[in-house]
Amino acid sequence: MPRDGDIVLAMAYLGLRWSELAALRVADVDLARRRVHVVERATEVDGRLDVSQPKSKASNRYIGISTMVADLLEQRIGGRQLEDLVFPSPEGSHLRVRNWRRRSGFDSAREALGIVYAHRFRSRLGDREHC
Repeated sequence: MPRDGDIVLAMAYLGLRWSELAALRVADVDLARRRVHVVERATEVDGRLDVSQPKSKASNRYIGISTMVADLLEQRIGGRQLEDLVFPSPEGSHLRVRNWRRRSGFDSAREALGIVYAHRFRSRLGDREHC
């Protein structure tokens, strides 16, 4: 992908939903303890962004960070304020999935590879939704 490939890697290796990634703030990333704390989500509903706590207590969680992802996150958050988003839009606000997929080249890369993209799927473990 020409840009934002680190977003795909962060989602894959951290197991974040899109809404959790879009709401992740610098204060939620603890590189010393190598973990991310999921405390907020940013969901688009009818063109409006709803930023709030995760939908369940289980969704408020800590996730371990691998060395590769720690390096990516360190590059993203270096020198930024605690309240800043880790993955902001070009305007500095929350990312919106449709805009990001088009702008980042994700859709083009997916099509070039012949990958069918499922926006949501259910895992067999606990019937949880993932993006």
